[in-house]
Amino acid sequence: EAAHEFAEHIRAYLPTQPFIFRGVRLNITMSIGVVELDVKKSLDGMLKRVDQALYQAKHLGRNRVCLAKA
Repeated sequence: EAAHEFAEHIRAYLPTQPFIFRGVRLNITMSIGVVELDVKKSLDGMLKRVDQALYQAKHLGRNRVCLAKA
């Protein structure tokens, strides 16, 4: 839950900061996938789950945080 709250804080904060590239202000958003560390599961499995959560965030309209399914 703490990781989800932290990711949400970053996601909400990012668009409030000016991002200038070559003199042009760009609007930046962020999609984040979050997975709970489980020492009983493989790292590859956790990476696949967090990747799925990231793509779910993008599919649902971007600029959001999604939790990986257990």
